[in-house]
Amino acid sequence: MAELINTSLFSDANLQAYYRLDDVNDDKNSNNLTNTGSVAFVGGKYGSCADFGATINIKNLSIASNLGYDGGAYSICGWIKFRTLTTDDNVGIFRVTNSDTDTRLDLHYDYNSGTRQIGFGRSRVGVADDYKQYTVSLGTTNWNHIAHVYNGSTCYLYVNGVNVDSVASTGSGTSAVGDIFNIGYDNDPAAYLEDVACFDRELTSAEVKQLYEDTGGGFLFNFL
Repeated sequence: MAELINTSLFSDANLQAYYRLDDVNDDKNSNNLTNTGSVAFVGGKYGSCADFGATINIKNLSIASNLGYDGGAYSICGWIKFRTLTTDDNVGIFRVTNSDTDTRLDLHYDYNSGTRQIGFGRSRVGVADDYKQYTVSLGTTNWNHIAHVYNGSTCYLYVNGVNVDSVASTGSGTSAVGDIFNIGYDNDPAAYLEDVACFDRELTSAEVKQLYEDTGGGFLFNFL
């Protein structure tokens, strides 16, 4: 399980931003994040990771940019380990929004009355939310690799390298939104996050599996 920086995908021309989350800096380009609510950086899976705390707080990492998301094909992936599983819905993990098409891609975790689910999909803001819920208990013991992949017509959810669900979405929204990318939003996750990457293309299933399984190069510290 190598960091993305130690895989062939680090040199991919479509890698728009890469956050190892040792700090707020973009480790690929210059899309550095703004830290709201004092997200801490502590020992994590590989080196350091972002620590959003043990309770739901107003904490997030963001940039006022769509990071290359234009309403079409796009992929966001990263590692998460929950510190606490709260009784909140819409615990926001990743979100990216495009102002030209008034669309956004979301990935969040829901309590759902005890049957926990990952919510994912694409919103045509002011028109419809094309979302699905996938039932899975991520727990608080293990790191989990999550990927939201959109190919221009269908959103795919990957959990630990496996494509587990999908939902169709095409078209634009009608309500104005701003360009923004968030790690943590709405009810920010009581979790650790690390090695988050954004590509302005569809990742293949083999590439997502590579990011989950790759053992070639790098050091696995796994402090948490």
